[in-house]
Amino acid sequence: MNLNSSSKARFSDRVPRALLLSAVVLCFVFPARSQIQLPDGNGKQDLERVCTLCHELDELSKVNFSPADWGYLVERMVAYGAPLPKDRVPVVAEYLARAFLLLL
Repeated sequence: MNLNSSSKARFSDRVPRALLLSAVVLCFVFPARSQIQLPDGNGKQDLERVCTLCHELDELSKVNFSPADWGYLVERMVAYGAPLPKDRVPVVAEYLARAFLLLL
């Protein structure tokens, strides 16, 4: 019985260490993945507040949309439930068009 209890003790000592190590790794890996630097401008705060509820900002930099495409995309996201007031839709669409033309 001592053999079983000692092997259980060793296993239980390793599990918290593995969980702690995993948590530390995730804390450093995930923030580094989505560190896109957006230029200042009207619409940036809306974008960061609303769009990041569902999307990583680095996802947006992978597309090459025209200003009209950005407008359509923002309108579609609002139709899907993004909590952006309708009067802010053109502001965010214009910001996206300007910001990602600068990043290309």
